[in-house]
Amino acid sequence: MRIVPISKHEYKVFPIADEEPYIEITKEEYEGLELFEKCLSDDLTRVIDYVKSEEEIQEERIRQRNFDLIEQIGELKAKLGKSDYKALKYFEGELTAEEYAPIKAERHLWRSKINELESQLTEV
Repeated sequence: MRIVPISKHEYKVFPIADEEPYIEITKEEYEGLELFEKCLSDDLTRVIDYVKSEEEIQEERIRQRNFDLIEQIGELKAKLGKSDYKALKYFEGELTAEEYAPIKAERHLWRSKINELESQLTEV
């Protein structure tokens, strides 16, 4: 397979103009490039194993942590949504203050937890 190297992680596969310098790579090397398991060497002449920098590893950790936090926030918001009808029943007078008290406390805890989790989100 022929590719035109552009940078360590960028290359052009098709079309290749006659005047463009290209390199020949194997199907396995191409698949490695596509999966970010491999990259081009600094001089753009061969395919090498891709080793993540400390910065990239840290960014990945932050992204994963944010993903986990967002997932937890979503679960809590779903709980709030499922209990909305009880808040409406209380508001409309179909539940007494005593009946609604444990639901209200639970909803308060969920909202507090959502706020706490949202404050832990980090920009990458």
